[in-house]
Amino acid sequence: MNAPIGRLDFSNFSDEEINDLIQTTYNSFELGMLTKYLPEKLNSKE
Repeated sequence: MNAPIGRLDFSNFSDEEINDLIQTTYNSFELGMLTKYLPEKLNSKE
């Protein structure tokens, strides 16, 4: 792939593959937010 550094070339991806990628990224981001902020919230209640 001759894409510039830091940019992905999605032209070879199907819509379904792109949607899967977005969903996976979103889910892992959401999980990261949960694991980062949930313990703080739980600890602050004590």
